[in-house]
Amino acid sequence: MGFLDIRFPDAIAFGATGGPGFNTSVTTTTGGHSQRVVRWSEPLRRYDVSTAIRTHAQYAEVLEFWIAVRGPGNGWRFKDWTDYASVAGHVLHDVDPPRAVSDTDTPTFPAVGDAIRTDFQLQKVYVYGPVLRTRIITKPVAGTVLVAVDTTPQTTGFSVNANTGVITFATPPGEGALITAGYEFDVPCAFSEELDFLPAAVQAHNHIAVDSIPIIEIRDGLEKPEEFWYGDADLRQITGDLTLSAGDARVQSVDVSTSGLKVFLPDIATLAFGGAHYLLVNVDTVESFAIHESTSQGGAQLLVLTAGAHVTFWVYKDVSAQKKWLWT
Repeated sequence: MGFLDIRFPDAIAFGATGGPGFNTSVTTTTGGHSQRVVRWSEPLRRYDVSTAIRTHAQYAEVLEFWIAVRGPGNGWRFKDWTDYASVAGHVLHDVDPPRAVSDTDTPTFPAVGDAIRTDFQLQKVYVYGPVLRTRIITKPVAGTVLVAVDTTPQTTGFSVNANTGVITFATPPGEGALITAGYEFDVPCAFSEELDFLPAAVQAHNHIAVDSIPIIEIRDGLEKPEEFWYGDADLRQITGDLTLSAGDARVQSVDVSTSGLKVFLPDIATLAFGGAHYLLVNVDTVESFAIHESTSQGGAQLLVLTAGAHVTFWVYKDVSAQKKWLWT
C-alpha cells in the first residue's frame, strides 16, 4: 500500500459517522464472572462516510477521490471532525470565536531534551482523572504546528515533517529542556478492503443512496503485540550469553553451565506498554546470571538473578513518555 498526501473532502468528512474502537475479547465463566483481554494497546478508528452523501454532486466528488486513490489500494488523509487538534476538547470549531492551538498544548515524545537528540515526535495526550494515554501523531496539517522550548515560542531553527510528525531541531535542545507543541492533524486512512466496488443507487432527480462507504485508520509505525500473557515456555540450557527476541516464549527457564553469563532482553521498542512480557526463572541450583537491556539500548545490566530465583518484566511509561523496564 502506498500513501498519497491528499485529504478526503472535508465537507463530506464532516457528516461521517465513526470514531475509535478497541479489540476486546470477553469470556464469561459458568459462575458469571468475566475475563477481558484488550488485544490492542491503542484504539483503531473506523468511519462510514455514506451518511454524508445525499446529492449527485457529493457522490461524484467521492467517486473521483475513490478512483484517484484506487479504492482500498492507497492511504490518504482524513479529517476526523470530532478530534483533529492538540487543544483540550480536541476540536477548534465548537465555540465562537474558534479556539486556537498553542505551542504549549502537549509534550512531544520524548518530552525532555538531552543536548544530543534533535528529533522529537509529535504526540497527543488524553487524560481522564489519574489515567493518561498517548497517541503518536504522524500526519500534522502543514502550517499549523507551533513549537516551544521551555514555554518559549520557537519561530526558526526547526523543521516539521508533515508525513511523519517528527520535529527536527537544527541544534539539540539543552539537557532537561521541555519540548511542547500545538497543531492540527489528520488521520491516515484507507477505504476498507470490501470497497473494491463502490455501490450507489439513484433514487430521485438529485438524490442518490449509498449503503456504506467504510474507511479505516492505517496503523503507522511499529506493529505492537497484543497486551496479554502469551503463554508457551522454553527451557534454555546455555553455555554462552543468550539474547531473547520478541517472538520467544514468555516463560524462560534458564539453566546456566558456568558463572558470568548474561541474558539480553529484546529491544524494548518492539514491545507494547504493559505486560507482563517475560517471566525468567533461574533453574540452576548454584550459578547466577545477569540480565541486561538489549544491545540496541546500550546493554546496561538491570539485575542479577540468583540460583532458584525468578523475575517478571513489564514495560512502563516514564515522565518523558518513554518505554522503561520494570521488574517484580
